[in-house]
Amino acid sequence: MKRKHLTLFSLLLFLIFSAYGQMRIAPSSAMNVDGGQEQGVFWKIDKEGMEQPAYLFGTYHLLNEGFLNEWPGVHRAFEASDEVVVEMVIDSSALGQAMMMGMMTDQTLEALLDSSEFHMLDDETQQSLGMSLSQLNQMKPIVVSLLLTLSYNQAQFPELASIPGLPMDAYFGFEGEKAGKEVRGLETLLEQSELLYNYGTPEEQADDLVEMVREKEEAIQLTKDILVAYRDNDFQVLQELGEDSADWGGMEELLDKRNERWLKLLPGILEEGKVFIAVGALHLTGSKGLVHELREMGYTVEPAELK
Repeated sequence: MKRKHLTLFSLLLFLIFSAYGQMRIAPSSAMNVDGGQEQGVFWKIDKEGMEQPAYLFGTYHLLNEGFLNEWPGVHRAFEASDEVVVEMVIDSSALGQAMMMGMMTDQTLEALLDSSEFHMLDDETQQSLGMSLSQLNQMKPIVVSLLLTLSYNQAQFPELASIPGLPMDAYFGFEGEKAGKEVRGLETLLEQSELLYNYGTPEEQADDLVEMVREKEEAIQLTKDILVAYRDNDFQVLQELGEDSADWGGMEELLDKRNERWLKLLPGILEEGKVFIAVGALHLTGSKGLVHELREMGYTVEPAELK
């Protein structure tokens, strides 16, 4: 499979929220951040002038909060915080507008695809989703990609649904509000929907969808590798994924530019003290990741105790 499509398939997993459960797997402790091995989905942030250290946790949206029973240090930091920062706080008043971003008003899937592609995808959606492609005809191709991605993962990892609970990101926001903490998002629902649903033209999205389905076994294997990497705290796989995707700009749009925007907001937030930050784990890694960039801004960013 073209590396572009593998990368897109993987990045979708870090952008979407799902009501799946999780695997109870004991993690290990290695991650590549700035080229060296460090412990790595959970970080303590400090700087002269900060009243209290802050904590930065990298999430994986397909795992729910039950997974965190293996990492009680994350729970302790979250419970001790006064403020919780997540990628997005869902605004129910914007849900309708966000859903419409996933629709095509002047185009159809049938028009975007040739007859052989349409029939191939129709067979796939009937098998994986229990519906014909014609029922999704007004949906943007990336919506079909998301639905199939979730279906593939549900089929390949049934243990993800074995324990009820909220996805990590939703859990931190919901529990933070329930506990009376201030909860804020780094971007809005509409901003994230714009990024996701308008990523590429409909024609480019259709090309990605066809390629993903044709080579889905390879994509699913990559997903397995990524899930294992997260479970084991071994982010070398994710770092390499980012490096391989640099030639087509996917990482720049979906990760780097978002990090740049967030880094303009974080200093003011960190000054307030007792802050717990939870964002997708891919945002932490690499030379443009949050860990490296916060260090460049003068913060001390050190591995926090997971146990």
